Amino acid sequence: MRREPQPYWKSSHSCWYVNLRGRQVRLDPDEAKARAEYHRLLADSREFAPEVPVADVIRSFLEHVKTENAPRTHAWYAEHLRSFGAFVGDLAVTKLRPFHVENWTSDEDGERLKAILKEGGSEALLREFQKGKTRAGYVVSPAFAREPSWRVAMATAVDTPRGRVVRLLTDRPIQFAEAYSQSRSLDYEFAAFEFTLDRKGNGQGIAIPAARLSQDEDGQVTLETLPYTTGPERLIGVRTWGSEKKDK
Repeated sequence: MRREPQPYWKSSHSCWYVNLRGRQVRLDPDEAKARAEYHRLLADSREFAPEVPVADVIRSFLEHVKTENAPRTHAWYAEHLRSFGAFVGDLAVTKLRPFHVENWTSDEDGERLKAILKEGGSEALLREFQKGKTRAGYVVSPAFAREPSWRVAMATAVDTPRGRVVRLLTDRPIQFAEAYSQSRSLDYEFAAFEFTLDRKGNGQGIAIPAARLSQDEDGQVTLETLPYTTGPERLIGVRTWGSEKKDK
């Protein structure tokens, strides 16, 4: 992988410069300001071919952070981004989406998961999700570089008079600080998303980042949010990308 061009001090002009795309670019006489301008220009000039895997982009970014930032900063990014890169595998960077459904959960798997919840409770369903055998896709956090992505364990879609209703359910990532403090939120181990899409693939919905699951004798599943939250978060501007496969 090619190395990024580095700023250098040009004594004859008493200023910092960098060579980008065969052109000498003036930055600033002040080193701190020159570094800031360098990173801005580098971000604008960096290009990746459409077929480049997400994992390669992450690797390139981490190499850059390792040379330009403190080890603690590099470790922070690496903790979240490497696991995500391993998860998406060879997915092309142009196909990366905030909500990515790879497979719809079959009716058979849906009934099996409901049976696990009814017989063993939410803890049994959580263990089943954590096995990773029911992978349906992923959800990327808005704070992608700071928060881990979420693997979607269950994804369903049903056509209704008001549009196509998509529901996603998964176990949510628990970060170190939350686990260490033994926060009350640890009892809310699931995350759920629901949105409705119109014929053009546009819509809106809700997200419940932390939820507790329960099921009554009639098989009705209930989602309970954290008591001190404002409830479900609104999703706006939801839309589909590309064409769907026939088996979806």
